[in-house]
Amino acid sequence: MENNDEKKNDLEKLIKENLALNKEMKEMIIKIHRYVIIRRIIGLIKILFLVLLIFAAFIWLPPFLENIVGKFNEIYSNITSIGN
Repeated sequence: MENNDEKKNDLEKLIKENLALNKEMKEMIIKIHRYVIIRRIIGLIKILFLVLLIFAAFIWLPPFLENIVGKFNEIYSNITSIGN
């Protein structure tokens, strides 16, 4: 009988330990899941930011470059007219 009671106590102890470990694992999994979601959101924000930068460059860069090229051509024409 003592052997049987001892086995029950050992089994109860193992079950309690198993439950504690499962609870700890569940908490870790929740933290990992939260981390993965945050990383996905940050990745999406990075991609969105890059797309917006490229879109803004296509809108604002051509007029800016036209202005710079116009000034360069003006300076170049002045330099070439001085040489003649």
